[in-house]
Amino acid sequence: QGFVITSRAYHSFFEENQLYPKIASVLEELDIDSPSSLEGASKTLTDLIREAPLPQEVESAIRIGFARVFGGDRPPKSCAMRSSAVGEDGIFSFAGQFKTVLNVVPEHLVEAYKEVLASKYSIGALLYRVKGGFLDQETPMAVLVLEMLDAAASGIVYSQSPLPSQPSAIMVYSVWGLGELLVKGAVAPDRIEIARGGDSLRTVKREKASGDSKIVLSGSGLVEK
Repeated sequence: QGFVITSRAYHSFFEENQLYPKIASVLEELDIDSPSSLEGASKTLTDLIREAPLPQEVESAIRIGFARVFGGDRPPKSCAMRSSAVGEDGIFSFAGQFKTVLNVVPEHLVEAYKEVLASKYSIGALLYRVKGGFLDQETPMAVLVLEMLDAAASGIVYSQSPLPSQPSAIMVYSVWGLGELLVKGAVAPDRIEIARGGDSLRTVKREKASGDSKIVLSGSGLVEK
């Protein structure tokens, strides 16, 4: 279950706080070949977004959306909020550049939403966007609000292998618990290779990782066990 806070909300937030000219001014001075310039610009821009108040209309819409989608007899205690920026997961993937906030309780919806928007100006995202030739205005951010699941195991599945030697294989990379440690590259996943054969699937290789950590839900946060 879930819903989308569209890029229209992003534009409303930026326009009401007059963020566009402030961001443009910072980006004009950015030297992407200077680590200190990147770090300074990133901090300035992310702080601008975190400290700006959300328009009441946008905040109300987010809370109404949460109540409508997750309402009923047993609404979820928390949700996951993740980026869905224009241009993301296209020719330029922006993989790992934007933030996902897990286990967000209703009282922290606004804070988490702004945290995802601010990740558009992380050091990695700034560098990737400039190198890719994107203008800042070309990549407004929508945000997905998804039901939070207390996963027994998580992972990534490639329906077509990224390895050129095995283009027809399905590749599965999995870890225990939530997928946070996997996407951060903090643990090695189990690796399963599945071969296609007509209408059947056959496991041809299974490699067990040596990792012994997992991320699980704990109250209104996450804990590593």
